[in-house]
Amino acid sequence: MLSRNKDNERMKHIYPPSIVSLSKGTSYQGKRKIIVCGIFILFSLLYAQAQSTIITALQERTEGEGKITIHQAPHIEALLGTKYTGDGEKIVKTSGYRVQLYAGNNSREAHNYVIALASRVRELFPDTEVYTFFTPPRWICQAGDFSTIEEADAMLHQFKSLLLLKDMFIVKEQINIRL
Repeated sequence: MLSRNKDNERMKHIYPPSIVSLSKGTSYQGKRKIIVCGIFILFSLLYAQAQSTIITALQERTEGEGKITIHQAPHIEALLGTKYTGDGEKIVKTSGYRVQLYAGNNSREAHNYVIALASRVRELFPDTEVYTFFTPPRWICQAGDFSTIEEADAMLHQFKSLLLLKDMFIVKEQINIRL
């Protein structure tokens, strides 16, 4: 008993009182919850920091470093992450949603079906982009570039009513937004 009191006295000098009280009266489950919460907060902060653009990252104040000020037109930051297509059209790639119409196997029949389905969707929905690609081991046909899941869901219902396919669903994808 005497050695435990000495350990507690030593801990008071090394650690702040909140940590000493946690280590003294908290159960293993309580400590585990605190550690998990701490790890969650750490990853949340790292994720939030990763979400900043290069411009905001450059303008952040960091101790021991100089100050950077960027003077630019407001639309420049909106163009970050865009791809120049060469014909004057700009495309922003961002996270969004598409409707997956078909995912077949690695056969010529699946490839032909994907091509036929894509052309049918282009006929019925001329304003909707259609993407056909091969991701081993299957051919995939997706349609639309939707920034919200609600827009994708509305289009999914239109596809279901006109195309009469039953295995369609919404997928999270890197989408193209035309400027």
